[in-house]
Amino acid sequence: MAANSHPTSRKDSDDRPQEHPRHNWRPELAAGLSRRLRMAMAALGLRQKKLIGELRYTQPAVSRLVRGASYSIPLDIAVALCQWADGAGISVRWLMTGEGEMLKKEPTEQ
Repeated sequence: MAANSHPTSRKDSDDRPQEHPRHNWRPELAAGLSRRLRMAMAALGLRQKKLIGELRYTQPAVSRLVRGASYSIPLDIAVALCQWADGAGISVRWLMTGEGEMLKKEPTEQ
């Protein structure tokens, strides 16, 4: 083993971060979701304590989402987050990917 390599290192030989070994979720994805979640909360005037109640998850779990401190999001929390966003008028596509507009467009009446 090379002198400067470490068996638990998560870097390639060219120093780019690798994906977390247990999940297909990278820190930059968590940071993007976290940033968009904070933007949505600000647009709605929503504080973290209220979001905790609306999602019905623990303070530590929601705090990790808001801070972008998780390598993964459990499926049940992701579903709850999408349902919350949809009900709050936030585009789920925007929240999860950053694509499109933050606020859902009202359907046009015909």
